[in-house]
Amino acid sequence: MSLEIISKVISQGHRLATHSWEFGAFSESLLEWYDPNLSVFGASPFPDGKIPVVQVSQVESLSYAQPHIWTNSTILIDGDGAAGDPASLAVSAVLIGQTQTPFLSAARRQIQHLLTTVPRWPNGCKPDPAARRH
Repeated sequence: MSLEIISKVISQGHRLATHSWEFGAFSESLLEWYDPNLSVFGASPFPDGKIPVVQVSQVESLSYAQPHIWTNSTILIDGDGAAGDPASLAVSAVLIGQTQTPFLSAARRQIQHLLTTVPRWPNGCKPDPAARRH
């Protein structure tokens, strides 16, 4: 794929993302395109077994995700009724949290919310209330 096409796709992502899961998916896409070494798909995503420490301003993905992440709630963003959608920003929150602790605390609260508050079906699966509306 040409850089021109990739540039157009990225531009569309900036314009079209409006929902929590889209912010998370798009920030992950930006991470994998601009900073693949920070992605879990990178050659060494956890150098020395640790989460990388980076400056938000130097990582396109994190600069994009940061204003969408709530640091004063049990969830990272309003999921519009979907239990798992806010967690789409968790990777960004954890990476930002390496230098800005309120984001790491927010990521921890999001994880705890998923594990302890979101109801489960008898088989252990987490239901998605938003799926029932469609």
